[in-house]
Amino acid sequence: MKKNLLFSLLVSFLVCLQLVAVNKDSLNIQTQLSLYGFENPNNDVTFSAGARIVPQIDYLRDYAGDRRISAEVSGNFSLNAGLFPHEVAKDLDPEFSARLYRVWIRFSTQRNEIRAGLQQLNFGSASLLRPLQWFDGIDPTDPLRMTNGVWGILDRIYFKNNSTLWLWGLYGNKDKRIWDSNNPRTDLPDFGFRFQQPVSQGEMALSVNNRAVEINSGTPFENRFQETKIGLDGKWDVGPGLWFEDSYTVTSQESPFSGGWNLMTVGADLTPSDCGGISFTVEHLLSSNFSTDNDFSQTMNLSALSVTWPINMFNRLTGIALYNWESGFWFRYLTLSADFDRSSFYLIGFWNSSISTVVLPIGSGSFSGYGLQLMCVVHF
Repeated sequence: MKKNLLFSLLVSFLVCLQLVAVNKDSLNIQTQLSLYGFENPNNDVTFSAGARIVPQIDYLRDYAGDRRISAEVSGNFSLNAGLFPHEVAKDLDPEFSARLYRVWIRFSTQRNEIRAGLQQLNFGSASLLRPLQWFDGIDPTDPLRMTNGVWGILDRIYFKNNSTLWLWGLYGNKDKRIWDSNNPRTDLPDFGFRFQQPVSQGEMALSVNNRAVEINSGTPFENRFQETKIGLDGKWDVGPGLWFEDSYTVTSQESPFSGGWNLMTVGADLTPSDCGGISFTVEHLLSSNFSTDNDFSQTMNLSALSVTWPINMFNRLTGIALYNWESGFWFRYLTLSADFDRSSFYLIGFWNSSISTVVLPIGSGSFSGYGLQLMCVVHF
């Protein structure tokens, strides 16, 4: 109810602004339309097709003293239909979904910005295997980089020495992110901060978030407790780019779990001068579950490689490979893209192991086995 009220008030605010707009006002309306066809002989849905439309309204007004008010309202509307070879009654059964994508308003000055509403919140140094993926679901294999937002307030303070302090409070978010082992409680808020500090040839940052979580909600074994995530990351440009990203999760004494959970990624990227602009990115992630006696028996190692070749001004070839060292799982993804002023086209091929029982930060269940996807994106 509160979210619908906020959405209605913000839309009404933007409509009123359009009616009384003056030279200092800027109101922009744009739409992203994407169409796709997907074939995967190994999946329950061997062929699927769909469309997604994301209409967006942006408002901006500048004031004296480098002050600015901006706002965004956008929705995510999708229609999908799939072919079930073994269940004729379900053939081409369409599914429609509609939800808010972004609804926020921001006040900013030269040294500070405050943003409230449904917004994207992401940070960190890694690009493929991201331990600090606390609030977003961005998938490196998604050409559109779509992710649901979070409801909350974010304050960013910029200091004269180029350091930055982030402060946030979040409320009413029910989505479970890729690295979450517990379900978030929507009746209590999250609080956190991030402090980024420039260092020699790079920067480092400390991030902390505290929230209330629960497991087995609605069962006789329901448990509710506090969860704290502590993140540390850094990135340096010393010829090749070098970075690390670490996230440690610890729970309160009321938790049925002891110890904690640690995720750490180290990575590097390089664009050799004699390789025609081809760039390489490599990352390795180590996941460890700790018990009170520091037992490291539960670990997971993932390695990822991304190679991008800009063929010409319009075309680009990108490959991503991921390997799970414990299970021997392979994920291979190759996309050829063509980008123009208002449209983009993507031909995506994949050849993977089954991922029905493996949780990965890259790809989804639709990309198990092998197959092709064709996507067309138009902006107007």
